[in-house]
Amino acid sequence: MNSVVVKAKMVVFIASFCTLVIELVAGRIMAPYVGVSLYTWTSIIGVVLAGISIGAWVGGTLADRYPRPATRGWLLFLSGVGALTIAPLTDLIGAAQLQTTLMLRILLLTTAIFFIPSTLLGMISPVVVKLTLDNLDRTGNVVGKIYAFSTLGSIIGTFATGFFLISWMGTRNILLTMGVILIGSAFLFGGLFLKRKAAVISVVSVVSVSVFLFTMFGYAYKPLLDDKVYYYKESAYFTIKLKKYPIKGGTVEGEALILDNLIHSINDVNDPAFLDYDYIRIYEEVVSWQMNHRPSVDALFIGGGGYTFPRYMEAQYAGSRIDVVEIDPEVTRVVHEHLGLPRNTTIRSFNEDGRWFVMNSKDKGRYDFIFGDAFNDLSIPYH
Repeated sequence: MNSVVVKAKMVVFIASFCTLVIELVAGRIMAPYVGVSLYTWTSIIGVVLAGISIGAWVGGTLADRYPRPATRGWLLFLSGVGALTIAPLTDLIGAAQLQTTLMLRILLLTTAIFFIPSTLLGMISPVVVKLTLDNLDRTGNVVGKIYAFSTLGSIIGTFATGFFLISWMGTRNILLTMGVILIGSAFLFGGLFLKRKAAVISVVSVVSVSVFLFTMFGYAYKPLLDDKVYYYKESAYFTIKLKKYPIKGGTVEGEALILDNLIHSINDVNDPAFLDYDYIRIYEEVVSWQMNHRPSVDALFIGGGGYTFPRYMEAQYAGSRIDVVEIDPEVTRVVHEHLGLPRNTTIRSFNEDGRWFVMNSKDKGRYDFIFGDAFNDLSIPYH
């Protein structure tokens, strides 16, 4: 009984770990197509919970009809295959321009991509419980331990993904890893090699999946980028892309900074005076008007992006104090390396939340200008 319970704990831990990893990855892998917003996370959480709920119901019925280790094995195997389909399916339908509202579009895409994998993962726990219970007098103790390990797997999957895995591996490599872990667990805990017929089917399945992975890796597990994109990075905050972009009537190629699903800045690395966006030109007119009355200014930018206007102010108004609050240190690094901000710049960068910076900025002195330039695909931050 002890070995059975230990195996059950390991299975639900792995399944729950993979479920939460996939759920967190969902928001990031969808970002280049639908952005990151309240709508995105609402759809992801709702769809995954719906899948787990329906999976638990179906899994309970399946457990009563087929209470054997092979059932557990096949569910793990199919869950792994489901995880492997997420990346190619996202590329296939993520950019679909559905003629509907944004909220409904996000919900439909999320359902199409993540509902089935979530349902398959949700079916595992009822089967595990059924296979573990052999004494009704110990039901509470056994189920409690299984549930505790399931929750522990969810917790570790959440923290590991959010704090470490995404920035280290990237979303697509994570999905590939989760698929491999689940398929490997199918053979480790499912007893798929114990019978000849099951062994043959298992071997064929493994070979098929291996061929699939080999042939699809270059497509499914690498982001689809057009020829102009020369930099791609998933940071702790954004999916960052840099691409060549025609400016000045097409006579020059500038650099466009894309965060998730939106171009945030367009820079000419050789010309800090180039301002592409109309709202930045309005900034420039207001600052220019004020500079008629003062020798220099103190400016705070909440949101850095490509540092387009901070670069302009540094070049045009020597002696000015320019502070930029950019939440993502990776964005600041990219600007230094690719978007024309020199390492010896006088611009001071603060990689922290803009609201937190302002709340605690008494020691920073007063500013003549505060530019609110933090935004996502849909809006400025709600606060």
